[in-house]
Amino acid sequence: MQYKYWLILFTVVFFGCKEEMLEPLNSGGKAPQLVSDVKSTGLAGKVVLTYALPKDPELFYVKAEYEIRKGKKWRRSPPTIITH
Repeated sequence: MQYKYWLILFTVVFFGCKEEMLEPLNSGGKAPQLVSDVKSTGLAGKVVLTYALPKDPELFYVKAEYEIRKGKKWRRSPPTIITH
């Protein structure tokens, strides 16, 4: 009886797992257009960035990079995905 459980477990583990390769979502291969009308507003301890998004299906997120002080850069990519 216990043999049957081990056989089922082995079958599920061996045949249930498969290796998946990550591939690009689109096959375009070109860089998306840049954002435009970028404005920054400095506030106490933070900055607010506003910008206009291009109508480009290749654009999935916006990455902001700015220099806090000379030689110290900060990058921010929001976890949200842009949908058109």
